[in-house]
Amino acid sequence: MMFSVLWTDLPSETRSRIRHLIPVRDAVRACLRSQMNGSDETQVVEARQELNHAYGMFVSRLARSTSAPIKRAFDGDPDLPLLLSLENYNDETKRATKATIFHERTIHHRKPVESASEPKEALLVSLNEQGRVDLDHMAGLLNKPARNSCLI
Repeated sequence: MMFSVLWTDLPSETRSRIRHLIPVRDAVRACLRSQMNGSDETQVVEARQELNHAYGMFVSRLARSTSAPIKRAFDGDPDLPLLLSLENYNDETKRATKATIFHERTIHHRKPVESASEPKEALLVSLNEQGRVDLDHMAGLLNKPARNSCLI
């Protein structure tokens, strides 16, 4: 197995850091996924609690996720930026604080606009939501017949 060869080539401290940070990585992914897939707020909160628990276990065993050993352990890993985004590090105080994802929802679903009061507003909604002028969509926003009528 190629992975096991690579794994055993790492110093034991690095392997330990990776092993303890993987649950944090998995928990942050689950937390983000719960926010993106339309889960109800209870499920989002549960995912956030799991993230807080995984992070707390990691910090109690090792150290901040932004520490140099973690950067070395995950060097070249595509999840390194995600892991580093979990803390806000203050160079002056030498302290790290948890990022917003630990406390609140960070991804919000946009509700589509359902109506417009004037053609100009409908045009802006069409451009914003679809990137083009869609007369049928604009007519629907204005509660007007789609074809054979003037929107203005």
